[in-house]
Parts: sequence; structure tokens; C-alpha cells
Amino acid sequence: MRARNFVLSSVPTLALLVASGAAQAQSISTASIDAGAPNSDTAQANPVKFELLAGADKKEASVKIRLFDSLSNDLKNGGSSFDQSRQLTVTLSTPWDGENDAVPASLDKLASGTKIKFEFAFFGMETRNSTTPRQNEFSQKARRICISKANEGYAQRLGALGPTPNQESITAVNKTHAETISNCETDDSNSVITAFSKDDLPAYTRENLIEAGIGFSLDASIGHNKFEYIDPTNLTKQSVSKASWSAGASVRKYFASAPVMVSLSAEYQSGYKEGDKTIFCPAAVGPAPVVCIQGNAGAPVHQEGAVIRFNLRSRLLQKNGKSLLAISPLVSYDTSEDVWGAELPIYFIPGKDDSLTGGIKVGYRSDKKDVTFGLFIGAAFGM
Repeated sequence: MRARNFVLSSVPTLALLVASGAAQAQSISTASIDAGAPNSDTAQANPVKFELLAGADKKEASVKIRLFDSLSNDLKNGGSSFDQSRQLTVTLSTPWDGENDAVPASLDKLASGTKIKFEFAFFGMETRNSTTPRQNEFSQKARRICISKANEGYAQRLGALGPTPNQESITAVNKTHAETISNCETDDSNSVITAFSKDDLPAYTRENLIEAGIGFSLDASIGHNKFEYIDPTNLTKQSVSKASWSAGASVRKYFASAPVMVSLSAEYQSGYKEGDKTIFCPAAVGPAPVVCIQGNAGAPVHQEGAVIRFNLRSRLLQKNGKSLLAISPLVSYDTSEDVWGAELPIYFIPGKDDSLTGGIKVGYRSDKKDVTFGLFIGAAFGM
């Protein structure tokens, strides 16, 4: 039933998401991502990212703002350097309609209300300062293609001059050809490969890595939510506001041999859980019909404990350096409730600059034993 409701209710939302995807997408460098580096906000000109998530009967909107970032490059002995990135971000999220959690499989006790999250992230990796023989092969291949295309263009331009060209026209064509050949031979390898042999760009960039990247982050969140419930003693509707908080840390590992990242995180949460939906029917009094009401049974219950999460992010399909499909499976375990959840975002909606900015999300919780579905758009895939 949830799957059917999801499909029916999300059709207009999906149309809106697809239409607005290009406008909301951020500029991404796929070369650095595929090399095992993270999709750092510091590599993007726009410091603000917006994301919309539509679930079966609820929606959530979030905006992520980069407050601070820094990049450094420390030279080391042996022709290498250690590249570092640090950034501080704040994320604001709130339910768009309704007050339910749009991503229940994440086991986030703060997700059903408005939340503000601060996060400090660090990333570092060791890179070469000199080219490798394999990089030289990629570079020479791209330059040969460049020269071949330049010669083809030269022959076409000469032919376009007609059977009796004047010397001035021939001189101009020769000059243009000489400049083009010079550019093929002298432009930096990254530019030439990007222009003429883009399929080799991920492998060329990965050759720069000596060791895969390592990252960690620290975060803290404060949430607020208004709960409505039915008082079982007198069957009246009540409401109460509650504040929640969480603090967590994560460590991430990036692989040089493939565009893959794995992370392990732990978060301590102090939040509230609303009661189950129940139908209350008062005792019949006289001949008047009984009017039943539906709502959450009793006031929300305070809960706290640790949530442990494991996440993998990877590109599955690329063509000509452009990402076509990516996944980010996440498994979470709540130690306080002995509940686990799993979700699988699948990115396939394209944005600009070869990025993926949306897709579908499938989730499952062991306590509810129910599969949930969602659509998301806005925040570009990164690692």
C-alpha cells in the first residue's frame, strides 16, 4: 500500500524535480571525485546547496551552507605532497508538509522536526608532484588525437579555399594550423586529455595518488518538534513542543584504484518518539452515535542512545567521463531500540557539469518491517 501511495502522490513532485534539476545542480569536478577524492564543497563556486526529498506521504527540504573552508598543500621529501581540505558547514532541514520523518530508515530521532546541524570536516591525501610513465602514455595518446584532428581540419580549410587560392589565404590557413599543432604539443596534459581522450581522465588523475585519502568529521545538531497526540484518559487532543540534540563523529576511507568511499560513523542522540497511530472510540452514551478519533496514543516518549552507521558511495556507470549512475547504500543500527535500518539512494537524474543531482531512495526498518520509497533532487552526488 505504501508503494502504491508513493507512486500516486509523487508524480507531480517528480515532474517538478526533473524540471528544476539543472537549475539546482552544483558544479562538480568528476576527475577529482573519480580519483578517490571527496566531492568537497570547496571545489564548488556556489557555497549553498539545496535538496528536496519527497517520501510516500511527506516531504523534507534542506539547505547546506558552507561557512568556512581552507585548502593547503604541504610538500614532502621524495617528490610528493600532502593535500588537505577543511571546512565548516551548517545544514538547516525541516519537513515541507506534515511533521513526519521523510527518511525513517536513517533512524534519525531528530528528522521529524526542524533541525540545524553544524559539521567540521577534514580530508587529506598524498599525491605525486611528477608524472608517471602511465600518465605520459595517456598524454601522448591525447596529443596524437589532437594532432590528427588538427591535420583533418587543415585539409578541410585548404580545400575550402577553392582551386585557385591566393597566397594570403594560404598563409592564414598555414598559420592557424601551426598554432593548433603547437597547442596540441604544449598545452598541459590534463587539458588535452579532457578535450581529446576524456575516457582516460579518471585513470590519469588516479595516477597522482600515492595513498588513498582519509577523512573525518565532527558534527552537532539541535532539533525542535511539535507533537500532537490523544490523551487516553479523556480522549482530548493535546500538543507539546520538545527539543532534541545529537553529537557524532565519522571516519572515511577513499580508494585510489576505484571511485569508492566507505565511512563509519557513530552518533549519540537524545530525542522523542511519538506513540503509534490509534483509533479511539468513547463509550456509547444514549442513542447518540459514537464519534471516533484517530491520533498518536499518548505523549511522546524520550529516547536516547547511540546510532552506528556504515555507508558506501560509488559510481557504477560512466561514459566519456560523464557519470550516469551512482549509489550510496547506508546501514544504521540504533543501540537504544535494537533496531536497524537500510536505505539505498540511486542517483541517475543528471545536472550540469557531468554531475548527478537526484534519483530515488528505497528504505527498510527492522521494527516496522515496511519498505519505503522517496525521490530526491538538488544535492549533487559526491564522496
